[in-house]
Amino acid sequence: PSLIAALEKQTEVIDVDVMPLARHPLMVPARLVAMLEARKERGSAPWPKTAAWSSAVQRHLEQRGIFETETPILFVQSLIAATPPENVNYAIYTDRVALESASVGGRFSSKFSPEWLERERAFLKHARRVFVMGPSTRTALIDLYGLPSERISVVGAAPSPDLSGGCGVLGVGCAKTPSW
Repeated sequence: PSLIAALEKQTEVIDVDVMPLARHPLMVPARLVAMLEARKERGSAPWPKTAAWSSAVQRHLEQRGIFETETPILFVQSLIAATPPENVNYAIYTDRVALESASVGGRFSSKFSPEWLERERAFLKHARRVFVMGPSTRTALIDLYGLPSERISVVGAAPSPDLSGGCGVLGVGCAKTPSW
């Protein structure tokens, strides 16, 4: 909420929250397929971190026309693991990425299906810019994902980065073209 409030001071924000889709009646079949994909991983992958769920959410966003914009988009987190068309100008703001979280081990280790991980890799790779909360995530993006360092910015966890270039949250209308 604080990020959206900060963005709204700079530009028009169209907030598209994909989390409620998990309970949307029309998404039940997709959730079931995602649960089957997760089960294939012997229960180690949660269903939201499957390619089946990520693909279903992307189809929902495509049907809403989210990717049919020349306006830059800011995705908050890489969980969606979308694969927007190449002409979509987007950035990602995230705290951690899957391979970084998986490396911690133990019960807090991130789990995901291999297919979802490939979607996350592509999502991050094609982003014009990736904003992260800390230097460990920047290092993970360079070392584990092969992203060029010049496309990654450590901005912290507060909504304090310079937003004067204009940007927004998933499906946003920006007042200016961002510098990313």
